[in-house]
Amino acid sequence: MATVQLDHRLLAWVLLVLVCWLWWRVQRSDAPARVRTGAHLLLGTLVAQFVLGVATLLAAVPVSLGAAHQGVATLVFGAALFCTHALKKG
Repeated sequence: MATVQLDHRLLAWVLLVLVCWLWWRVQRSDAPARVRTGAHLLLGTLVAQFVLGVATLLAAVPVSLGAAHQGVATLVFGAALFCTHALKKG
């Protein structure tokens, strides 16, 4: 169980760093508006997910925050799909 928690938190930090890097690279490039929108959506949903995850832990994992954390995860996934699609279309 401890390893699962460590992996989950480590993945959160790695994703936060990588998505911030992606967002920064997109902002510095001459990417189309659709790509910029995808980067904004991905960064915004991931930051919300990260903050919600920390709040869930600090509140000793109430069901409402845990469910919200899982719900926002679907938004992060959708934003990642949108961003990937926008990057492929260029």
